[in-house]
Amino acid sequence: MGCIFITKELHMKYIITERQSNQLRRIINEKSKDKELDRFIKRRSSLIDELIDKNIDEVEKEGTLFNDDYEYTKNIINWVVQDMKVTEDIDENDIIDYIEDQYGEYIRSRFNSVDDEEDDDNWDDEEWDDDDEN
Repeated sequence: MGCIFITKELHMKYIITERQSNQLRRIINEKSKDKELDRFIKRRSSLIDELIDKNIDEVEKEGTLFNDDYEYTKNIINWVVQDMKVTEDIDENDIIDYIEDQYGEYIRSRFNSVDDEEDDDNWDDEEWDDDDEN
């Protein structure tokens, strides 16, 4: 079993095992992937905003029906990620999680407003007027 020496700024040396070295590499790799994802999302934040509104507008225009706000939100987010054309080195699930965390509440609120508008369209004014006459 080989040992690896790591030097710190104060000229202190640490002796670690190969197993510890592999764990350290894994941790560093994970952090660099997180930074890469953060950079990817930061560069595309305005695109994400535009795609969310575009997909919501298309759903409203076409009158696509969803069972609930969860299904609505999930579909909007998946369409946004598809439209973003994510590169292979970025995990789409990480982007989906990010959009759900950052924009999920907004998207769900838009579902409720679409749902409320449909209820208004189905309102029977004559039925309401009949009640007033009594």
